[in-house]
Amino acid sequence: MTFTLITGASTGIGYEVAKRFYFHGHSLLLVARNAERLEALKREFPETQNQKIKTIAMDLSSPNAARLLFEQTQHNGWHVDTLINNAGFGTFGLFDETNLETLENMMHLNMVTLTALMHFFIKPMRAAKHGQVINIASTAAFQGIPKFSVYAASKAFVLHLSEALHVEYKNYGICVSAICPGATATQFATRAQMQNSKIFKPAVSATPEAVAALCYSTWKNRKAIAVHGIANRLLVFLSRFMPRTLNTKLAGKFVDV
Repeated sequence: MTFTLITGASTGIGYEVAKRFYFHGHSLLLVARNAERLEALKREFPETQNQKIKTIAMDLSSPNAARLLFEQTQHNGWHVDTLINNAGFGTFGLFDETNLETLENMMHLNMVTLTALMHFFIKPMRAAKHGQVINIASTAAFQGIPKFSVYAASKAFVLHLSEALHVEYKNYGICVSAICPGATATQFATRAQMQNSKIFKPAVSATPEAVAALCYSTWKNRKAIAVHGIANRLLVFLSRFMPRTLNTKLAGKFVDV
């Protein structure tokens, strides 16, 4: 039996992705920090004879978390056929006033753990000549964003790495994709201290259900990059014809609180 592994699965986009893949018949391996929430998900997504639900409570921002997670799947004989790297967070504020440990944890979770998980799980996928990886990036990846600089840079890393690996592993039967949602109505804004930003107003932000739908269609169609929303796709397209400095200034105005 193969599993779809989803990180950051307890709330927000990760939860909606888990729900969508569950209702499409996938066996799930759900990873998040909140053990109680994971137990609730096991009750919400009951197992069947052909569909299993496994959970692992783990803080993926901690050192060696990716290795420990991979080793646990190997020990239990859980073959991961699809890896969805959703866990991540951002923080808003003047760069030198932001707590350095917070920035380091963000970079580790958004980039280092994501890279390590792909490194571990792509190996058995290549041996099986089949597998998929979906990385949740962001429209923030397409330009620098003042006061949101490290988060935007981390998502640019995710986008570029995904693009390269999509080509690198295409002939091995493995599809690596990146999803780029814009502002989404989840707990992300509160944690990032951006709840007063106009991009997170209900009339502007996307729903996690809509992002999950894009994630599933990207998985189904094995696309390389998917940007959520017509407005976001238009902005990404137009940004190609604008000076990068202007893109950065405009992005800063969009997200400012």
